Amino acid sequence: IHVAIGSSGYSMIEYLLNPEFRLDINQPDQHGNTPLHLAAKSCRPDIVRLLMNCSRVDDTCLNNDGYQAIDMTNCSEIIQCIEENRQEFVRYTNQRVAEFVRKLDFASLAKLYENNRTRNLVDLNLQDPRTGSTALHEAARLGNADLVVWLMQRGANVFARDRMGKLPIDVARSDRVKGVLKEGMRLLNAGQFLGLTTSLYLVPNDSNPHAPGHHPRLSGTLMKWMNFTTGYKRRWFILENGVLSYYKSRHEAENSCRGAINLRFARIWIDPNDLTRFDVIGPGTAKYRLRADHAMEVKRWVLALTKSKQRLDEGNLKDPDAAPSNRRELGVDSNSPSTPETSESSSTGSVREQSKRASSVSTQDSTYSYSSDEELDLPTTEEYHCSVSSVFNEWERYRDRMDLVYKNCPVDKETEVWLRNSFKKIRKHISEVIRMASEREMYWSKKYRREVRQLDIWTESFRALVADNHQLQSVFRSTENTDLTGVLGNVEHQSSPEASGEVEEEFYDATDSGLTTEMIRSLQDFNQNLSRSILRSSSGYPTQFRQLLSIPLYHIQDVSLWTVMKGSMVKDLHRMNFPIQLHEPLSMLQRFAEQMEYSELLDTAAAQEDSTERLLWVTIFAMSSYASTQKRFRKPFNPLLGETYEYVNRDKGYRYMSEQVCTNPPISASHCESVNYKLHSELELKSKFRGKSVDVSAEGTNHLYLRLPTAADEASHPTRPRREERYSWNRVTTKIHNLIMGAVEVENYGEMIIRNHTTNEMCLLRFKPHTLQGEMNVVEGYVASADSKITWEMYGKWNEYLVAREMVSSLDTEEEVKPLSQYRLSDFPSDTCPCTLSSADPSVRLLWRVESQQSIISPFMMSLNELPIGLIPYLPDTDSRLRHDIRYFENGQIEKSRLENQKLEKRPAPSAQWHPRWFIEDRDRDTRSRIWRFTNDYWFERNNGHLASKE
Repeated sequence: IHVAIGSSGYSMIEYLLNPEFRLDINQPDQHGNTPLHLAAKSCRPDIVRLLMNCSRVDDTCLNNDGYQAIDMTNCSEIIQCIEENRQEFVRYTNQRVAEFVRKLDFASLAKLYENNRTRNLVDLNLQDPRTGSTALHEAARLGNADLVVWLMQRGANVFARDRMGKLPIDVARSDRVKGVLKEGMRLLNAGQFLGLTTSLYLVPNDSNPHAPGHHPRLSGTLMKWMNFTTGYKRRWFILENGVLSYYKSRHEAENSCRGAINLRFARIWIDPNDLTRFDVIGPGTAKYRLRADHAMEVKRWVLALTKSKQRLDEGNLKDPDAAPSNRRELGVDSNSPSTPETSESSSTGSVREQSKRASSVSTQDSTYSYSSDEELDLPTTEEYHCSVSSVFNEWERYRDRMDLVYKNCPVDKETEVWLRNSFKKIRKHISEVIRMASEREMYWSKKYRREVRQLDIWTESFRALVADNHQLQSVFRSTENTDLTGVLGNVEHQSSPEASGEVEEEFYDATDSGLTTEMIRSLQDFNQNLSRSILRSSSGYPTQFRQLLSIPLYHIQDVSLWTVMKGSMVKDLHRMNFPIQLHEPLSMLQRFAEQMEYSELLDTAAAQEDSTERLLWVTIFAMSSYASTQKRFRKPFNPLLGETYEYVNRDKGYRYMSEQVCTNPPISASHCESVNYKLHSELELKSKFRGKSVDVSAEGTNHLYLRLPTAADEASHPTRPRREERYSWNRVTTKIHNLIMGAVEVENYGEMIIRNHTTNEMCLLRFKPHTLQGEMNVVEGYVASADSKITWEMYGKWNEYLVAREMVSSLDTEEEVKPLSQYRLSDFPSDTCPCTLSSADPSVRLLWRVESQQSIISPFMMSLNELPIGLIPYLPDTDSRLRHDIRYFENGQIEKSRLENQKLEKRPAPSAQWHPRWFIEDRDRDTRSRIWRFTNDYWFERNNGHLASKE
């Protein structure tokens, strides 16, 4: 077959693959290449497809250079063919594994894993998408101890948790199985492996200690410290071939590496005061501060990291001429003083994967700078000049020797001239190199002095912040039930450290910049306390929210609108007896929470350095809350007095809580908190039925406290840079048209005024009403500075997009400016926001567009009423998710929902002395309007497990 691959056609190879000949299609040649290797290397996709369709093929075989067949080609068709075949094989094999485990068919399972391809590709730790359980969970639940041992020996993770957060030992019923699992956990915690090489700790092929890829392999989610602004964020980590890499999410692990550390040059540190914390410290400034959900997870990672580092060290001692390490693969000069020279032999693992990872690391992460003082002894100025002088002296000696050669051994004139010219050119090149080195030395000296001056400024800012933070901590310790973010407003002098690096990239390592440990810890405590509190508040929430409802929302029976309308003219909507069929399965408090769907806009606003740009992004957030009202003509369930609702999104880093504080008139109060902002909102709905339409006027003001990661106002207030900015804005009126006949339409109209009370800047955004000849859903407005100068103009549609143009840049040109109303989404080249026009007018920017959705209900709205089983113990009885009428309605039980709703509506009213539990009435210091201020007691009691018991 090997010969036929290179010289014969398709029909001949197909004939040779006939099962009657019983040829071994995985037989390697003298170079370790199988027929599949040769077909991929020869770029023959038809032959590769033919081989992959054979049930006996093993595409995971390695040749003598450690390459698989997929690594031998750059042909996209061949790569796609192999990957698709692998996916189908893994899917089919996983189904068989699950079936054999359920049937306790131990013999069939063992026979299945005799296949080398199965051992290399199929992960025994694959979780069921519905229950989150693994094969080890199922075996433990069925009580088969032999099967449990067999799975553990082949890499089954004894620390894997299902959707309920349970370990295999938690679901085991047999005492023998529990004993086996307990012993396995003890051995792993002690740093021992379970007898066989596992996919969780060691890749297969343990027979050869120098085999390519023979390193511990581990992947999973850890919390990584990003910077002082965002704190910890979840990232996907992969330990493979002695390199620890991290990615923003598991889905980006194929093509978007955010950073990597070679463990050969790294050390591991475990926090003795916090068993869920550990650091991976690489050379230079490379440092990953990591946190796991529990101590067992830390032990598992530290064990794998230590074992991987040990394997790398053993490889250096035993085989100095082995294949180059990942340091060469990652674009780092392997001839640096800290690394012995290695040969040019092939690297381990997948060439295609490693090169892709290397390119992303080199462009996205700066952790591979090996020029720090820890790694290299930089020469002094005297040593540098001595080296330059010795180069010239050596050149002079060679020139003198050549002159001596000319005298003693005469050569022809042409050769002598050529040699002398060559020496002159060498002298010229040496002088040029020295000149360039001197210029670079001068450049870096200037840059160093500039950085030192800037560091002095930062140090002073940090010292001022330390004093403020000490005051904050003393107040916080004395008032544990007080809102942490509210305490910030009482600190007299507030300053903000400049953000270092992008939000999604590496944090600035202040320790290497000369800052004291006390200053760093004091600054970290502020954001870490809040980040940890928000993370604790997410207990019980799923890692991924649902994407579909249990039944289609609008598959409900029709109802005659006229029977409702004829006696309800000019009545308040809350006093009308609406049929249950006209509702949607959400409480008004949950509908109120939809304003946080585009919360990332506030994070973007906090990252802007210019105050008018921050106001612009806050305006976009205020407008985005109306994007979900399109075609939403159904009525949410009326909230009950004292009803509450909480929502925590750990990916976006915020927690939200609301309460119905009054029913006459109906007033809802909410509070949302993140590291970057704090949002207070009140909502009082006043609605009138007009026959053909319904007018809904939403009264109440939104109050935003935006925390600035940089001293953005330092230019105008150099002595006191502000730490937070205060914003407020009103709401506009919503009108629902054509209730009796015609297509139902939702219209938002009115003026929304957004004010920055800190800088006295304002934004006017007009929601234009429908006209016969005009466009629908149009918004337009402008941002004005404190001196009433217009800095930005805006145009868009509240249900589609918004574009803006900076007036300063557009007025500098003498050309006629195209109105913003003439731009459409198709004019912008990118689907991402923000983006600019690359051709017509670069000053025009698309700042926001609505996320695409397949139905009227977006995935965010579907998550609002989701009730995972693990969340129920954390919720109070007053939470909207626990209302039976809404739950019945979502499940399609309309009659039960109607009866339950009537029962709730007929409950007796509370006494006159009733007061909201989580909010208190207060006055805003800027607008002097009434606000309902959050006490923060809710999250305090929830995080301490006292919430449900006290409701």
